[in-house]
Amino acid sequence: MGDGNCGSSTTALREVDLGFQVDAPAGGLRADVDTATLPDGRHVLAATSATGEVSTRALFTDNTAPVVVASTPAERSTLTSSAPLDVTLEDASGVIGDPELRLDGKPIAPGELVGPGLGAGEHLLAVTAKDSLGNTATREIRFRSAGIPDEPTDLAPAPGATDVPTDARLEARVGDPDGGPVTATFSQAEILTPAQGWQGSAATVPTTMSVPGERNVGSTRALAPGDARVLEAPASRDVAYQRYDVQVRGRVEAPVLRWEGTIDPARTVTLRAWNLRTQRWDALTGRRGAVSGSTVLTSTVDERYIDGQQVHVLVTGEDPFTDDIEPGPKDGFADPAAYDFSLVHFTDTQYLSEGAVEQETAEERAVWEKAYADITRWVAGNAANRKIAYVAHTGDIIENNIRRPTTPAIEEQVIGEFEVSSKAQRTLDDAGIPNGVVAGNHDNWSGTDNGPDALYNRYYGPDRYSTAAGRWRDASYGGPWKPGDNQNHVDLFTAGGLDFVVVGLSYGVTREEAEWADSVFKQYADRNGILLSHDYLRPSSSPDGRGATFAAPDGSLLYNTIVADNPNVFLILAGHEHGVGTNVKPDVGEVGNGVVELLADYQFYTVSADRLGLTEVGGYQPSDQLRFGASFFRMLQFDVDRGEMIVDTYSPFLDDFGATEFDTDLRYNGQEDNMVLPVDLTTRTTRFATDSIGLYNPVAVVGDTVVASGEVARVTWSGRRPGSTYAWIVTARSAGGGVTSSRPSVFTTAGRS
Repeated sequence: MGDGNCGSSTTALREVDLGFQVDAPAGGLRADVDTATLPDGRHVLAATSATGEVSTRALFTDNTAPVVVASTPAERSTLTSSAPLDVTLEDASGVIGDPELRLDGKPIAPGELVGPGLGAGEHLLAVTAKDSLGNTATREIRFRSAGIPDEPTDLAPAPGATDVPTDARLEARVGDPDGGPVTATFSQAEILTPAQGWQGSAATVPTTMSVPGERNVGSTRALAPGDARVLEAPASRDVAYQRYDVQVRGRVEAPVLRWEGTIDPARTVTLRAWNLRTQRWDALTGRRGAVSGSTVLTSTVDERYIDGQQVHVLVTGEDPFTDDIEPGPKDGFADPAAYDFSLVHFTDTQYLSEGAVEQETAEERAVWEKAYADITRWVAGNAANRKIAYVAHTGDIIENNIRRPTTPAIEEQVIGEFEVSSKAQRTLDDAGIPNGVVAGNHDNWSGTDNGPDALYNRYYGPDRYSTAAGRWRDASYGGPWKPGDNQNHVDLFTAGGLDFVVVGLSYGVTREEAEWADSVFKQYADRNGILLSHDYLRPSSSPDGRGATFAAPDGSLLYNTIVADNPNVFLILAGHEHGVGTNVKPDVGEVGNGVVELLADYQFYTVSADRLGLTEVGGYQPSDQLRFGASFFRMLQFDVDRGEMIVDTYSPFLDDFGATEFDTDLRYNGQEDNMVLPVDLTTRTTRFATDSIGLYNPVAVVGDTVVASGEVARVTWSGRRPGSTYAWIVTARSAGGGVTSSRPSVFTTAGRS
């Protein structure tokens, strides 16, 4: 007994579900389908009546875990020098979270160099990834290493040293991963800079040597080391790049390519060279941008990349769109000066609306009503200074309209709950704050009370929002999906210099409704798209709230028919399922746009009666736990230039930040309510600047020597001119053919006395 669905500590006993065994032939038809045996993709279920009417429902199946479509190192390849780890995954339902990567059983991060210190022989890269339906698998990539030496260290003279004797002694410590002898070759280096270059923007990393649409950079004088000049690549929504041809003089072995420049720490810069054998750009090395100072990339270039007397070089700046941004302080909102605008998201206020009607005394009812109304009052009072541009409620506004009321008493309760919620939401209308609401399963008979005559539309119908929008600034009500039925609707607003379209879909989305939403996002393809859905994600089972799978029935349908097909959709907000879920998906749909999916439903979180002040007016024991979690809302604060969203969670009623402590299931660790996430706004771009790029060409061998692994190799470079500057490198080679070069080093000899 109770509400027949979720349950509540305050719901009166007024319903009973009775089951009967009917001894009669079954009516209708039933067909059981084992979806695990169906091919991945879209299927259509059709039911045909005796009179020929046909009803269809789309079914999407995805029984396959993410697959690796490309990797560095590649399957069955042999590494002779270091390369940055790169894995590209594909999945029909989208990969959630970051894959777990292990090299020979040890964790390794994307972009980390594979090579220095990697022993000769076969190695195994294991990639474990999960998709939005929970399909999980570990894919194995096997490759071989030639035995790649450690990067030479303890260089002497130290880089930049002065007053070095004219008979200079060069030193470096070298090591072999298998403990074998190492050949150290010391060479004089000539710095060769590009004579010509091109740059541009591409949808993906270029696959051809010349890139359509690229532009010549003109003079390359700014690329010389130490001249304090830079060459800036154009900003790109996708991949920014610069392409250079660097000359090589004479027959040289293993020259060192070096790039120095700046790029945002949230972006990745990669140094690539054109492979003459495979006719593709190979990633030589890469990393995220340095927090301060320059980012430096160096790599040995072998015979695969030397095209006669030149090396073709590509520098790319990319957006990894990863969920690894350090959050701010937990006990406060972001400084308004640090962001351009904000949104408010709250959901599943059903227990608050219910308690505000059914409690025995006016004093008790006032506590529940205040918990709801404090949210909208706080928003109205802080909209200006907190730059609030839009407020979203994603359904289950009330509790007891989950099915058609069976008695006048229940109908009266439902109407009372709608009155309470409507009054609270009207605070936003009266303050002129753009806002939208969708119906949850507790608001629309579990998705079956539809059309203009639905009770939901009596309180949240088109007329209400047409009138409210007359007070909105920089926003407009786009209208209902059908005349008189506002359960699905469109809102438009402008904030932070950007245009947005919001599409709200209520619980129990049909194919027709999903196709309507798809058409709206396509109509407003030039606007940043936000999807509001009551049902979309299940709660995460991870302590940080990451890695949530799709909820049923709506999640997978919405992703496949709306999110994956509309690259302007960057944010999904949802409720319904009790808990928290956060997904940052970097490569959604054919275009490969970034999407953030957020579930934030605190309705089952509890607060003690003592803290609520209900021990006197309600007669509760101080330790009694009551479901007031829905008094929390999410504040989403957007930095337009950086393309980042600061997420804070707050309850004005409790004056408390972070809802974690109120979760009776103790599922999370606090990171789920305090986040900074990337958002793929149209302003989120990637750019970088090149300070210098050059090939340190080993024009003459100073000397070589063989030493034991871990020992210092030494040679003397005699007869240097006084007061002159020299560049040099040392290359370490293992017995198996692995090669690693040091970073180029420069010293200046002492002048004549």
